[in-house]
Amino acid sequence: ITAGEHDLTKADGTEQTRNIQEILIHEDYNSRAYPYDIALLKLSHPLTLDTYAQSVPLPYQGQIAHGNCIVSGWGKLSEGGISSNTLQKVTLPIVSEEECKLMYNGEPGSEIDDTMICAGVIEGGKDACQGDSGGPLVCTENGIQYLGGIVSWGKGCAKPGFPGVYARVSFFVDWIENYIDSDNVSGWLKVSKGEIPHQISLQMKGDFITSSFCSGSILSENWVVTTAQCVNGHDKRDLQ
Repeated sequence: ITAGEHDLTKADGTEQTRNIQEILIHEDYNSRAYPYDIALLKLSHPLTLDTYAQSVPLPYQGQIAHGNCIVSGWGKLSEGGISSNTLQKVTLPIVSEEECKLMYNGEPGSEIDDTMICAGVIEGGKDACQGDSGGPLVCTENGIQYLGGIVSWGKGCAKPGFPGVYARVSFFVDWIENYIDSDNVSGWLKVSKGEIPHQISLQMKGDFITSSFCSGSILSENWVVTTAQCVNGHDKRDLQ
């Protein structure tokens, strides 16, 4: 993983790269379905938390997100289009579980359940896309930001009537804290405007080049959260 990343094509001196010591995929995740799409990555050695690499607060177990949230990533700028070299963000409204279930009703293999949260503009035009998987959906409650969702799946990108679907972090708080010493997860932290310091780039190591293929969020100096689909089937030695 690389924290403090902004432009994938150049080094700004703010980046911190770490190998992955351990991959923990949720025990109920099934690669043939979408529920329980969450994984924790334990880093080989701690990050130095600074202006450009900060932990994102967790919600409380069962917290219901509402209003507008911000999703960010280096993914494709349009369905089938090119990926962005610089970190992008877009503001999306939360779509209720009931409304989202109705929208995806009848779509094969697209059942919405309690492990998911939906966000998007019903008329389309704004969404996460390929390459954004694992990245953060950050919501705000009483002026405090927290990790509301993790980019998981959807029907294409920004299609009318099909909001993006995210892993609902508030469903998994107890599971996360079972592995992470809660004393090491930062308390409420307000992110400076225009910065997304909790975002990391998950990268595949190559012989000659390392490429970013997913995102994640910093929970503490030792732990990152992403989706299970990003790391399922990968050897930790092939990732950083």
